Amino acid sequence: MHKFYYANNKEKLTSKPKPTIQPMNIPSESLQRLDRILSSPTISPYRKDKLVKEIAGYCSVCGGVATQIANYQMVDATLVEKYCDTCLARGI
Repeated sequence: MHKFYYANNKEKLTSKPKPTIQPMNIPSESLQRLDRILSSPTISPYRKDKLVKEIAGYCSVCGGVATQIANYQMVDATLVEKYCDTCLARGI
């Protein structure tokens, strides 16, 4: 289905536009708290996952902790994705 749809609609497909990249504004107290909790062996993985989602979010490519926000201006919408520094340096 996926291959069939794109094979017949090549003229409608456009490439992803260049993003506007902004660093995430996370207070240093939150980052220190996050680092302390992620390094603690006594806290459950579920709680660690929930905390990362609350404070920063995950990278869209590798699943690491996100540090940058990319805004893509599409035709009728804005696509917002989060990336880590490593994936952003690789040229997403």
